[in-house]
Amino acid sequence: MAGTHPPPPPQVLRDAEDLLTTPVVGGLIKGALARVDPTLDPAESVLPLTRLPGPLGIPTFIPIPNLTRLYFQFYPAVDMLAEKRARGLDRPGVSSRGDAAWLDLYAQIRTTVEQGMQELLVLRQGDGERSVGARLQKNFADWLPLLSTANAAQQQQQQDSRRL
Repeated sequence: MAGTHPPPPPQVLRDAEDLLTTPVVGGLIKGALARVDPTLDPAESVLPLTRLPGPLGIPTFIPIPNLTRLYFQFYPAVDMLAEKRARGLDRPGVSSRGDAAWLDLYAQIRTTVEQGMQELLVLRQGDGERSVGARLQKNFADWLPLLSTANAAQQQQQQDSRRL
């Protein structure tokens, strides 16, 4: 299996402890929680202040992950018993530690995974919809004509009913 790295987690600007110990902000948060439910423990009820993903990095109390696509490629499983037999390593007394045949097998598997990762990086680079913004924009563009048609039909129906 090969895969691209996951996107980074949300960037924490201030954790819950920092927020609660800040003189003005901490008091406001604790007071608001007490009004909602006096039994709430502020240390367990407050989320950290993070940045929204994207170029602006707007602060938010709702940690939103970077929703870029992940790419994976799967390969057939390596049958180690069959490989052991094929390389003559199934005989008694043959050690697998540091043996050239095992190192060769490891190198083959590593090369396959590295090639898969390179293919996935090229695929990711050419994917115009890898970011959530691009996917939302495409979906909106796909739905806009349908909504416009439905709206026009509804307006026509209202005009027809007024004439009657």
